Amino acid sequence: MQGESAPTPLLNYCGHHGTGVAAVVSGKDYGVANHASLWDVRALAACNHPENVNYLSDALHGLDMVIHHGKQPAVVLLAFGTTLHHDSFAFRDVTNYMEGQGYVFVMAAGNGGDACNYLPGSLTASGIVVGYAMTGSPDLGDVVFGGNTGPCVSLFAPGVDVETAGVESTTDTVTMTGSSLAAAAVAGTAALVIAAEYPDDVTNQTPVNPQDIKDSIIGRATENTIYFYKSADGAPDRLVYAGP
Repeated sequence: MQGESAPTPLLNYCGHHGTGVAAVVSGKDYGVANHASLWDVRALAACNHPENVNYLSDALHGLDMVIHHGKQPAVVLLAFGTTLHHDSFAFRDVTNYMEGQGYVFVMAAGNGGDACNYLPGSLTASGIVVGYAMTGSPDLGDVVFGGNTGPCVSLFAPGVDVETAGVESTTDTVTMTGSSLAAAAVAGTAALVIAAEYPDDVTNQTPVNPQDIKDSIIGRATENTIYFYKSADGAPDRLVYAGP
């Protein structure tokens, strides 16, 4: 999904966001799972809207496309966000249905407060909600100083000054920050877990259990490594591990 995880209720970002996020998932040079197949569903297109806004119904159309044309097993990355006063029962029903069909959801926690107050970060029990951290701080180690926290966050991943693909040429690079980049890293990790632990499902194109993938990612995460510059508000001290 193209979009920006941000505190604003309606998203209006256009540019390199989708390309940069996709490259972190499975790009040749920057991808976590660079052998995974990637399908881009651009559901948000504010640049082409006269009022420069997007709607949750646009995202629903994107999910509908995945339902009708997606191949299993699959990870669905939702790298956009809106506050809960734009809540949608339809959006919740669709994501719950898709989880029941075996789609693994990875969602950006957002960049503005408590992830439980945002969509899609508060959506599903089996979904993996990702906050962003600055890794390798010389003084403090892995640091969470921005972005959403709270009990709805599943874990954190690197998301500060991430070098990734740009859009100006085939060799262009950009540096990006935010929970979208962190979620992309975890989406790539989910793809690696599926390939390593469920090779028969990959070969046979059969669905996996999303909760099993979430449990595996959380189980292999590095704990007690994060310094919370602001209150964690119930978020776990857990950093993604994408290694073997």
